[in-house]
Amino acid sequence: MKIAVIRFGRFGDILLTVPAIALLRRMLPHIRILYLTKTYYNDLIYLFNDVDDAICIPQNASLSSIRRRVRAHAPDALLDFHGNLRSRLICGSLAIPVYRSVAHTWRRRLLVHGMEVSPPPPVWKRHVETVLRLCDDFGLAADSGGSEHRDEGSPRGWSTIFDANGGLFDLNGGERRSRTKIVLLPGAGYRTKQWPMKHFVQLGIILRAEGIEVDVVGSAEEAALVNEIAAAAKLGGYSGLPLPALSKLLGTATLAVGNDSGLAHFAETMGTRVIMLFGPTDPRLGFGPRLNGSLALGLDLRCRPCSLHGEKACRLKHRTCLDNLPPSLVAARVLSALKHPDVRSRKAEWDVFFGGGPSRTG
Repeated sequence: MKIAVIRFGRFGDILLTVPAIALLRRMLPHIRILYLTKTYYNDLIYLFNDVDDAICIPQNASLSSIRRRVRAHAPDALLDFHGNLRSRLICGSLAIPVYRSVAHTWRRRLLVHGMEVSPPPPVWKRHVETVLRLCDDFGLAADSGGSEHRDEGSPRGWSTIFDANGGLFDLNGGERRSRTKIVLLPGAGYRTKQWPMKHFVQLGIILRAEGIEVDVVGSAEEAALVNEIAAAAKLGGYSGLPLPALSKLLGTATLAVGNDSGLAHFAETMGTRVIMLFGPTDPRLGFGPRLNGSLALGLDLRCRPCSLHGEKACRLKHRTCLDNLPPSLVAARVLSALKHPDVRSRKAEWDVFFGGGPSRTG
């Protein structure tokens, strides 16, 4: 049996499908899983131990050519984790069962516009629910042995286990994290989502004064930002690492601190807890951290969230949501997490400075 998965989008969007893929493999260890995505993410897909083959599509590929490539693999069912017009058109003529994750578009739009509605489930959980629907319809039950140790030691990826609270833990993580190390992730897909550089510098100085090893990590495009923070705070700096090296660096960290970004989700995929900083976006929109012991931090402001993905400039012409998020308080949350090794037993939390919860206040 073959199952094809569709997810285009950005780096973090792909990573938010990992729990669902891991669950699918655990429940159905003998199927073949195909992953359809952009060519740009080919190396990332082949890090997934649970994916058998990638169907990588160039940015300008026609719908007919994509359909031909999917048909050539003859999947028995398709998981549409994207749900946009393009993916719907691809699925529409394939004559196989399609299972589509619920987008909750209107609920998220209402949240962005300040309406008091119940938040939708996290994105990763929606994909998990889609996998469960597929298994129910095919009359498939979970394999009693699971697949926690499938291809252990493979250079392609890591061995993972899906847990009831949404965590994907690196099974060797506890042994490899022999010393305390914090990784700072100052970049993001949009500059509007980035905590100020000077705040990352101050955070690094505070943590280094506590005797903690700290590295600054970013993509090749973020090299200047990484180097400036590392030089100012006298920290280690790494940018543009190949994915295997990046996965090792993030996977051996004790904790990562970063913006709402793909690298923060990558750290969680590697089993590392994160403290994720939110400004124009909001974890209630579905993109918050998922691991037990991870934390989302933000200011309780009436104007936020102001957009779904954080790409828009502030309509009020300020960046209070991030500029006023103090390094001293972020450092306090980091030190608290380090002092409580049992933090993995707690679900991911949403913490709001100067407020009692994620709701807007006047």
